[in-house]
Amino acid sequence: METAQTIRIENDGTIKLPKALMQEYDLKPLEEIRILREKSGLRIEKVSGEDSYDRFLRLLEEGLKGVSWKEIEEGREERCF
Repeated sequence: METAQTIRIENDGTIKLPKALMQEYDLKPLEEIRILREKSGLRIEKVSGEDSYDRFLRLLEEGLKGVSWKEIEEGREERCF
């Protein structure tokens, strides 16, 4: 597997990813990607469908499954002075 590839930046600033890379990383046309600035250069990363806020809410919901509001209130009262 090739680890580096040279790609030309078009006049309008766009870059075209090779079809093989798009298939390998399951990238679809018009899908968002993230470009990260790093000391050594730029890194391209696939954006998951879930942002960190959504992930936080999902994890919170999963962690509280089966817990009643009364239990939450009782726990809060125990921790307050």
